[in-house]
Amino acid sequence: MEQNGRRKFEQGVQDVLVPWVVPGSRQKDGSERVYQRYYHLFREGELPALFQSVGGCAIEQVGYDRDNWYVVAVKEKNC
Repeated sequence: MEQNGRRKFEQGVQDVLVPWVVPGSRQKDGSERVYQRYYHLFREGELPALFQSVGGCAIEQVGYDRDNWYVVAVKEKNC
């Protein structure tokens, strides 16, 4: 959503289904088992805000990778 990734998601849509190919499922005809999995696309700042609203953790890193935002957080010692 926020940056140009390899997948092309519809602008403004945060909840999508993406294909997941079952590893090792290739058949003799070349086909594979594919399932649709739920994927939430976070907007910039949305994921850290969720962690902050819950509390009890410190965010060490925020980044963008593979078409989505991520955080690295650690539990606070006093929680």
